[in-house]
Amino acid sequence: MELVHYLGALRALSATSQEGADAAFPDRPLDAVWIPREVREIDALARSAPPGDEDTPGLPLDGIVLHGAGRSVVLIGPPCSGRTSICTHYASLLAERALDGDAQAPVPLLVNALDVPAREDFAATAEAITNAAVTRSGIGVYGGNARTLLRGSLDRAFLFVDGVEDVPPRGHPSSGNWSPRTVLQTLAQLHVHFRNLRILVTISDSSWFSAECARSREVNAYFLRPPKQRDLENYITEWFTT
Repeated sequence: MELVHYLGALRALSATSQEGADAAFPDRPLDAVWIPREVREIDALARSAPPGDEDTPGLPLDGIVLHGAGRSVVLIGPPCSGRTSICTHYASLLAERALDGDAQAPVPLLVNALDVPAREDFAATAEAITNAAVTRSGIGVYGGNARTLLRGSLDRAFLFVDGVEDVPPRGHPSSGNWSPRTVLQTLAQLHVHFRNLRILVTISDSSWFSAECARSREVNAYFLRPPKQRDLENYITEWFTT
């Protein structure tokens, strides 16, 4: 029952406006105030399109996130490019599938990197992740048992880690000791112990992290493309006529 409450809380996130949209459209669902994910595209780190060349075919965001071969994905995009909304959308979508009885749907965990200090011990890292996910869901009194259930479900989970760029650099008094290296080491460590765990990490367009990703065999890194002009025009036209 506790897991049902947890998944229900995540599913409800799809009906909540995010960030800047809150004040202007407090009752509009997320899909009504943000361009749909199905028209968003990404580029692999090694094959980014030339600036302004939006007609060069990109890779489908849905396909990579939901059906990509790599267990870990790093999604790099500038502020306001939709990284947090994308995490929220897919976590909500997977929660809905699980509640609808899809036995193949992974259990979603949505966390902010600020709430998960880097740890040397994988068990402590796993505990910090599940604690942060339950806290993020806001299920209150149901949280205690939900944490235990989620820790037992990590081998069939999908972890969304947002806000890595907000973590202070290593050595800062308030730092959780995250760095590009510890992020990648943590992903590798989790994969060793939870072989079926899939992970999506979002971060701003940062050259120091991109360089680490390019050298890593543990992740597939992608740039989040801006929406194409024609998709924006179609979206705005439809939005005002419905």
